[in-house]
Amino acid sequence: MSGNIDILLRLPEVAAIGRTKLQNYCNSWLQRPIAFEFAISKLIVGSDLLLTVNLDAERVEFVDNRTFIPICELLDYIIDQHFYEPGKRLELHAEARDIRQRWGEVGYQYEAMTGRVGHLWLKCKNPACDASMETAQEAVEGQTIYCPCCEVTCPVCGHTNWYDGSDLHLRLTEK
Repeated sequence: MSGNIDILLRLPEVAAIGRTKLQNYCNSWLQRPIAFEFAISKLIVGSDLLLTVNLDAERVEFVDNRTFIPICELLDYIIDQHFYEPGKRLELHAEARDIRQRWGEVGYQYEAMTGRVGHLWLKCKNPACDASMETAQEAVEGQTIYCPCCEVTCPVCGHTNWYDGSDLHLRLTEK
C-alpha cells in the first residue's frame, strides 16, 4: 500500500480506543456481509493506528482500475460497538458524516492491497544469537513498513539493540 488509511485517526475519540480494541472491532467487522460483498479479506491496524486494507484478489471487482472500499461503514460500526451513550454516538456519527462529505467534495481516495498476510518478526542483532522474535503486528506481502526506531531486548540472549521498520521481516501465514 502506498499510503495507509487514516480513518481511525480522523476522530480523536476513536483513536483513543487503542490499537488492540480497534483491531478486534476490525476483525469482527470482517464477519459482516458488507466486508464479504466488497472482497475485504483483512484489516490491519498498525501501531500508528493507520489501517491497511487487504482485498481478496479473486473476488474483488474493479471498474476503471478502481474498487469501492466501504471504510466509512467500518468507522460507523466501531462507533456503534464502542460508544454506548446515545448522545456521544450521535455526535460521532455526525462527525463521521462530515468527514465522508468532505471526501466526496475533494474526491479523496484510498488504496488497498491484494497480497498474502503474515506476522512481522525481528531477528536478534547479536551475532552469537539466532533468535527470531514475533511481533503482534501483521502486514501484507509487499507492504512497506514504517515504524520509529526503538530499543528491543532479546528474550533469549538478553542483548539490547535498536530496531526500525527495515529490521522487520514478514513471515506469511498459511491460508
